[in-house]
Order: sequence, then structure tokens, then C-alpha cells
Amino acid sequence: MKTEMLSTRIDHDTKTAFTRICDEVGLSPSQAIKLFARAVINYGGIPF
Repeated sequence: MKTEMLSTRIDHDTKTAFTRICDEVGLSPSQAIKLFARAVINYGGIPF
């Protein structure tokens, strides 16, 4: 499967907290974002 690059800017504190939580559950930030994207697709919208 061909992959595409997706980038965004977030503030330092958000990135730090997000990365810490991802580490705690054994995911990289990239893996967590991919999971979120799949959840949006499966749900047909933002899943919260």
C-alpha cells in the first residue's frame, strides 16, 4: 500500500503530554494517530 505524509503543528506541551501517554500504552505518536484515523473512518466521524 502506498503511504502518504501528514503533518501538523501542535504546541510543545500538547506534544509532550501526547508522547508520554503514547509511551505509557506502548505506541508511538505516529501509531496512535493512525489508530485515530482508522477510528474516524470506522465511526464515520469524530468518535467522541
